[in-house]
Amino acid sequence: MSELRKLSPERTPPPGGLLRLQYDIAAQRPKAHVARWSWLATAASLVLLACLLPLWPTHRDSDLDGALRSALENRSSGDTVNVRDGAALAIPSGHPNVRIYLVQSLPASAATVATPAQ
Repeated sequence: MSELRKLSPERTPPPGGLLRLQYDIAAQRPKAHVARWSWLATAASLVLLACLLPLWPTHRDSDLDGALRSALENRSSGDTVNVRDGAALAIPSGHPNVRIYLVQSLPASAATVATPAQ
């Protein structure tokens, strides 16, 4: 470090030089490569979000999971199948412990119509 001081003479800044330097640094625009990386990071984040969005669980997925769990529970042979916004038709099975149902949902326009009170 002492050799560096010998090679570089002491210099005193001109009057107001520090203020001019601070003003010039504050007035400079950000570096282009920094702005480029920030845009690249933003674009990569948006692409990642768009790819992961279909994997987000929805209300419909939880309804399907609940229906699957209730269908797999043990039931006695006299139980019926409850279908919301649709209909179920029992189909004969060749195995006595297997029950097969054809289940269809109502169209969206029919599902919104209120059913009469019983």
